[in-house]
Amino acid sequence: MATIGVPYSHAVIVSGGTQPYVYVDFGIPSGLAIGTDGVIRGTPLPNAVTSTSGITVRDSATPEQFSQTGGSLQVTLEVATSAMPDASGGIEYRELLRARGGLPPYDWRIIGGELPPGLEHRFLPGNILGVPVPSCEPTTYSFDVEVTDRDVPIQVGTRQGITLTVTKSPLTLPGGVLPVARLGVPYNAIVAATFGVDPYQYALVGGSLPSALSFDGSSGRINGTPDTAATHSFTIRVTDACGTTASNVYNLLVGSAPQGRNDSIATATAIGNGTIAASISPSGHPNTIFAPDQDYYSITTFSASTVTIDVDGHAGEIDTVIEIVDANGVRLGSCGPPAFTSECVNDDEDPGFSLDSFLQVRVPGPTTFYVRVVEWRFDGRPDLLYTITVSGIN
Repeated sequence: MATIGVPYSHAVIVSGGTQPYVYVDFGIPSGLAIGTDGVIRGTPLPNAVTSTSGITVRDSATPEQFSQTGGSLQVTLEVATSAMPDASGGIEYRELLRARGGLPPYDWRIIGGELPPGLEHRFLPGNILGVPVPSCEPTTYSFDVEVTDRDVPIQVGTRQGITLTVTKSPLTLPGGVLPVARLGVPYNAIVAATFGVDPYQYALVGGSLPSALSFDGSSGRINGTPDTAATHSFTIRVTDACGTTASNVYNLLVGSAPQGRNDSIATATAIGNGTIAASISPSGHPNTIFAPDQDYYSITTFSASTVTIDVDGHAGEIDTVIEIVDANGVRLGSCGPPAFTSECVNDDEDPGFSLDSFLQVRVPGPTTFYVRVVEWRFDGRPDLLYTITVSGIN
């Protein structure tokens, strides 16, 4: 039996026939080779496994005779894993136990010790996976494993004291633009920390919320019914169970109450990151005549942003055109990656295939611009449905 990393030498015994013999290797373990003298020698490499192919020997007679050796050249089965890569609390973990030698495939089982809470072992193919429970300090766990192969007879390898350390993931409080609030309409949004160790405690430490909105420090919830149209910027800090803190700045736009129609820049519906459902009646080509039921949306950024606008018609029943314009209705000229120098108008998201529309616009800082949506089928019935999805507002 050969062992990985250990020099090996064994002579193949041949009798009869006419010498010299020619030895043909049909897959002996990696790192070994058979010489012209019939000796298998070398040092098995880490990927070496048991060989069941044998050696073919040809003699020098005419016609030649040949013989194939039977049996197998076994490589000792070993558990190669001594320590698992660290896991981070609250973050999905998936790593493999590794064996070497023997005859794959391998079967695994844990025979002692313990895995970190939140992780489990799947017998095939030796997966350790799950979401480890976070703690304030790095915690190392130790467990013992057994692996068996498909050799005959079956080989068994064991290793005790395999270690796996769970570290604390950095507490994070994602900032940015909160969903748009509307005058007189109940508002509900949550500022949510990630990682660290819960429970969390939130606090408003800078700026102010819109009038009539309140902040719950135990849940991070902002709710209420805003009574003043304005843009607010404020800072929230979160503290986790370990005393670690993180903070970030949030922007919240309170827009006017829906007007029933948004067919002009003056009555544009303020929207933020996310998806809303809408409807539109038939209009016309945006370079010719607009019907009254074109739709306008206002988008406000608070810092440099690359904003994506995606309009999808309901079941392909609507052919939308979208434009990006300024407060005077003048089309912008800085849309379209990667150069962002193309005209800010789009008819078909996928030319020749889709009737939906799609645009990206890059702005260098705080600004407000408008999205104009037009139905371009001419024959559509009123109240054609669509959704508009916005992302990337900072």
